[in-house]
Amino acid sequence: MAMKKNTPATGKANKATSTPVRNTALPKTAPPPMRPSPFDAPSSTQSTTTSRRQVTHEQIARRAYEISQSPEARTPEENWFRAERELRNGR
Repeated sequence: MAMKKNTPATGKANKATSTPVRNTALPKTAPPPMRPSPFDAPSSTQSTTTSRRQVTHEQIARRAYEISQSPEARTPEENWFRAERELRNGR
């Protein structure tokens, strides 16, 4: 086992020096606002009647596929725009 050497000036054992740790708190930030789920009931601050509906990407894709299978199908882009328009305006 190695013995620690004494320093000639102080007579104390040499200790390894360490970098001081900075114990500061992280800045407190507010979490980002949560987006309402389409399955949640509207709160009293939200209007229940809106001029345009909130429509998800999946809903538009599903309707565009239905349109593409119908005799009125056009290009994929036109089917997408038609599906989006129908869903936002309530068909």
